[in-house]
Amino acid sequence: MVRTLRLAHFSDIHYTLSPTAAWPLSARGKRLVASAGYYLRGLGARFKGNPRRIAQLLEDVDAAQVDHAICTGDLSSTTLDEELRGLAEIFGARLSQPERYTILPGNHDRYVEDAVLRRTFEAQLGGLLPGPTFPAEKTLPGGVRLLALDPCRPTPAGDASGSVGPAQLAQVEALLAADPNTPTIVALHYGLLRYDGRSDRPLHGLSDAPQLLELLDRSPARIILVLHGHMHRAFTVATAKRTIVCAGSAIDLRTDAGYFIYEIDLETLAVRAERRAWNRREQRYERTDTEVITRAIAERRGVLV
Repeated sequence: MVRTLRLAHFSDIHYTLSPTAAWPLSARGKRLVASAGYYLRGLGARFKGNPRRIAQLLEDVDAAQVDHAICTGDLSSTTLDEELRGLAEIFGARLSQPERYTILPGNHDRYVEDAVLRRTFEAQLGGLLPGPTFPAEKTLPGGVRLLALDPCRPTPAGDASGSVGPAQLAQVEALLAADPNTPTIVALHYGLLRYDGRSDRPLHGLSDAPQLLELLDRSPARIILVLHGHMHRAFTVATAKRTIVCAGSAIDLRTDAGYFIYEIDLETLAVRAERRAWNRREQRYERTDTEVITRAIAERRGVLV
C-alpha cells in the first residue's frame, strides 16, 4: 500500500527555437511580435540550449524515482509545429506512460487560434493530457485525485490572460462536492495569486481567479495542494484554507530555474518539499535550499513542513 506519494512538479519549459531557423516566412501578428521578443527581450538567451536542458530535466525527474510527475503548462513557446515535434522527440517513450507523467496546456500552448483549431498540441503530446476535455480527473498512486483545469485560450498580442469560465467552474465545484473525501490536488497553468498575495495583472492573470479561489476555499474537499506555473519564479502563497504553489520555470535562466518534488504523507496529508535547481556551472539539476516553499507556509498548520 502506498503511504507516501512522491510527486514532481515542473512548469514553463518553453521549448524555444530561433525565428530565423524555424519560423515560417508567413509568420505574422502575435507570432511576429514573439519573434521580435526572441531578440529584443532576451528570450533567446534566457532559454539558450533548452532542448538539451529539457532532456536533462526529464532525466533528473526519472532519476528521482517519483511516483508521478506533472508539468503545469507552457511546454512550447508559440505552439509551432516544429516546437511540438521537438518536444515529442525529447519526451520519447514517456509519451506512452501516462501513469508516470501528466502535462497541462499553458497559454503558450494555445498561442494562436490556428494552432487550437488544428489541435497541434494534442496531436504531438496528447497522450499525457489528463483527459480529452477539462476539467479532467486522474487518479495518481495512492488514490490521490488530480483535478486539472484548462483556462488557456488564444489572445491578442500583449494579452497573456486566461479564464476558467462559468461552465468549467461549475463542473469543478460539482466534482469536488461529489467526492469530498478523496485527497485531491488541483492543477492549472495560471496562478490564482501573486507571491505577495495580490491579484495578478489583468493582461497576465486569470480573469476569474477570485471566483475560483472562493470556490476552492469553501469546498469541503480534502485539497492537499493547488499547483500552477505561468509565473517564472517559484513561490508559495496561502489562502484561508489552501496552499498554492508556483513551480516557476524549470528552464528560464533569468530565474532560479528548477522544479519541486513533494512528499505527501497520505495519512496526515502533510507535505515535505524539495527544490531541485539548475546549477549553471555544473550544468545539472541538484537539490538546493527549500526555504522558498517552507518559510511561506510555516503558519499553515503544518500542511507543508
